[in-house]
Order: sequence, then C-alpha cells, then structure tokens
Amino acid sequence: MLQIRTGPVPRGDEPLGFLLECHGRIRHFMGLADRLAKLNDVGPSERAQAATAVHRYFTVAFHLHASDEDELLIPALRQHAEPALRERLDALEPEHRVLDALVAELGPLWARIGAAPAEWGGCREQLASVGARLAEAIERHLSFEEREIFPAAARLLDCVTLAELRAQAARKRQGTPGAPGRR
Repeated sequence: MLQIRTGPVPRGDEPLGFLLECHGRIRHFMGLADRLAKLNDVGPSERAQAATAVHRYFTVAFHLHASDEDELLIPALRQHAEPALRERLDALEPEHRVLDALVAELGPLWARIGAAPAEWGGCREQLASVGARLAEAIERHLSFEEREIFPAAARLLDCVTLAELRAQAARKRQGTPGAPGRR
C-alpha cells in the first residue's frame, strides 16, 4: 500500500525543529517514491495518487527546504562559523544542485504516471535506478546536516535568530502554489 502522510512530523521543541520536520517529510516522500517504483500490486488510482503526491512534493516543497538552507541557515551560520564549519557549509549548495538534477530527471516520470498510471511499466526501471541514486544522495545529505550542520546552528545561533529563520521560512511559503503550510 502506498500511504501518503500529510501534516507535520513531530520533533518536539528542538531549536531547528522546522528543518528536522522537513527532513522527516523528505524521507517520507522518498520512501513513497521508492515504493511507487517497486510495488506491483498497486491499483492505478492509488499509483496515480502517489505519483502525483511525490511529484508535487519534490518539485515544490523540496526546493523550498533547500532554499531555506541556502538563503537563511547557511548565511546566518557563516557569520559565526570557524573555518572547519565554513568548509562543511561550502559543501551543501553543490549537494543541493546534485539532488535537484536527480529530481529533475524523475519529475517528468512521476508526472507521467500521475496522469497515466498504466505508463508505470515503461518507467519502472528508470524510476528504480534514478530513485535509488536520489535516495542514497538524500540520506547522505540529510544525515550530514543532522550530524554536523544542525548541531552547529543550535550551538552558534541564539533563540531569537532561530525563531526569525523559522518565520522567514514560513513567509516564503505563503502564496507559493502547491506549497504546504509546513514542509
């Protein structure tokens, strides 16, 4: 079954909870994309619904998360970062471009299946192979951020700065077609 979860991923009162919630949603939709590529016993309606949800998530919300990091978190951290942290921050933006390229390759396939679920058989191999590369790259990237970048942000940025970053991220989503209120 291809369950689509909506709504926030609970993360408690962690200082960077809004970004960790995004990571939870990224993992959820990556798992859904993986199941979409692999499951044979899914009806056309369910397959179309899942493909549409994955396509919408990765072509709208996923990009908002990367821009939150590139435009909000990284510049705020750079102001306080020691050289070793600056090097780690420099690695994030190129990783976002790699992820974007993989999503760009998968996006038309997800859209195609969303519109015509019978097309799944012709896309299945590419969905699985490119999807596996995306899943691996995403997990490596998210784990790196959770292990290195977010703890540095929690250590170096005060509560007011973190609250402002969250507010700026929320404002970016207002008026964005297809963007959920929370990513």
